[in-house]
Amino acid sequence: MSEDLMRRSITEDCLYALAYQSRALRALAEQYEKDFEDTGKYTLIEKGEWDAVMKAHTVIKREKKTWEDFVKVSTEILEWIGEEDLTLAQQLAPKIDRFLQQKRRVL
Repeated sequence: MSEDLMRRSITEDCLYALAYQSRALRALAEQYEKDFEDTGKYTLIEKGEWDAVMKAHTVIKREKKTWEDFVKVSTEILEWIGEEDLTLAQQLAPKIDRFLQQKRRVL
């Protein structure tokens, strides 16, 4: 199995487990809310259950891409194309520059 496929599979498994755990915690919280309505006393979700959800979220959290990331990849692509077809790279450069300027505004 390729590293990319394995990483994707692990991420999907973690997302599934996180979704399951989140549903279980929601059901528990709803039950605690009903208990509060009956007794007037709050019951807190146990720290261990909460920690497990937070750790799973940390494992699968995706890094936000920065403008610098887009610049680096765009530069690498233009350099690669330039080695193959300099004219094409020169034609693409202004379009990629506009793309990068757009990304800079939204990131």
